[in-house]
Amino acid sequence: MTQMLLDTVELDLNRDPRLWPNGLLNSALPAPAGWHQGISVPFASPMAEVYPMGMLPCPTSPRGTPVPVDVRTFTPFTMTQGSQCSTLGRLDHEAYAELRLAETLEMNLASQFAMDLLNTGNPSLKDAMPIGTYAVDHLTTVLAFLETTFNGMSGGSPCWIHTSVLGGTLLFSEHLMRDGKTVTGAPVIISPGYPTWDGEGNSPPSGYMYVQFWATGPVWVGMDDPVVVSDINRDNNRETAYADRNAIIAYSPSPAVKITVQVPVPTEL
Repeated sequence: MTQMLLDTVELDLNRDPRLWPNGLLNSALPAPAGWHQGISVPFASPMAEVYPMGMLPCPTSPRGTPVPVDVRTFTPFTMTQGSQCSTLGRLDHEAYAELRLAETLEMNLASQFAMDLLNTGNPSLKDAMPIGTYAVDHLTTVLAFLETTFNGMSGGSPCWIHTSVLGGTLLFSEHLMRDGKTVTGAPVIISPGYPTWDGEGNSPPSGYMYVQFWATGPVWVGMDDPVVVSDINRDNNRETAYADRNAIIAYSPSPAVKITVQVPVPTEL
C-alpha cells in the first residue's frame, strides 16, 4: 500500500485585480464625500434654453428668467461576490472572495449603470434618448453626429462617450480614438458591462447586429472598502465566503443620447 502526501499549491491572492484601462472604474471621476447618502444632480431639460446669455453694454431689457430644472437622485447599492470551496485546499477563502469581487467589479458596475438591473430607479443609460440607427460604413460621421447632438442639447457641457468592447474595437480600427479619447477630447469608456444589443427591443436585419454608443456628461463612481464574511460547514467541510462593496454611479447633465450602429455579423468559415 502506497501513501501519498499532497503538497498545497497556493494561489497568488495578492496580485493586482484586472482593470480595464478604458473601463468605467479607471475613467470615472471620484464620487464626492458623503456619497453613501446619495447624490442629487440637477438635470437640464432638453427643451430648456441651456446656453449662456450674452448682453450688450447698458442692456435696455432685464435678463431672462432661469428655466427650472429637475433634480435626480442617485442612490447607492451593494455589489456582492461569493465563492464556495472545500476546506481541504487550505485556501485563504476570504481573500479569494475579495479578489473575485475586485476582478468582476467592472462588469457588474457597468451593467448596473447601463441597465439598472437592480431596479434602483437611478437614471441609467437605458434612459438615453435614441437619435437613430446608421450603417457602420459611416462610423466617423456617426460619432461626430453623436457628440454634436449632445453638445447642442447640453449647451456645450463636457461629453463622455460610452460603448461596449465591440464598439471600442470599431472606434480603434477606424482611428477614432487617441489616448482613450475622441478628437474633441471626450473620454471614451469601453466596458464589458455595456450591452451591444438594442435596448429598444428592436431586432437587426438578418446577417447584422447592433452596437450602441452613448453620450453623457461626466460620470462619478464611488465605492467603499470591501466587507468579507465567511462560514465553515463542518458536516461537509465546505467554506463559503462573501465579499460586499457599497457603490454609487452618477452622471450629469441630462440629456443622455444614444446612437445605434448596424454591423455585419462575422461569417463562420
